[in-house]
Amino acid sequence: MPTNYNIQCYIESLSSDNKVTLRGCDGYRLLKDDKKYLVFFKDSSNETTCRLISESDEFTLQGASTQTQNTTPTNQTDSANQTSLAVQMLLAAQVNHKKVELEVNFSDDNNTKEITKVKLLQ
Repeated sequence: MPTNYNIQCYIESLSSDNKVTLRGCDGYRLLKDDKKYLVFFKDSSNETTCRLISESDEFTLQGASTQTQNTTPTNQTDSANQTSLAVQMLLAAQVNHKKVELEVNFSDDNNTKEITKVKLLQ
């Protein structure tokens, strides 16, 4: 069953097939024994849980909604347009070394990690 977690991070790379690698920041990154991990948080009404993923793992970007710091999320219905806008936001964040907040959907059934929301931070 898919589960959504959040992370604040920098974009390390973005490939032409919409695969993204991340570098966590501000408490979203853990270093242990020369290994680097991304820390994802899920807030529920009564508890906060986290999930560790190797920093070298790739994430898929498909149909992600987008939002800048001071705007409301986009409500486009065309998945290709949403993905295109999300790719542009991630490229801009990577080039300008800006933080983003991502919502990632983890599906343990088929071991996928799909970015579902992109928010550009200041």
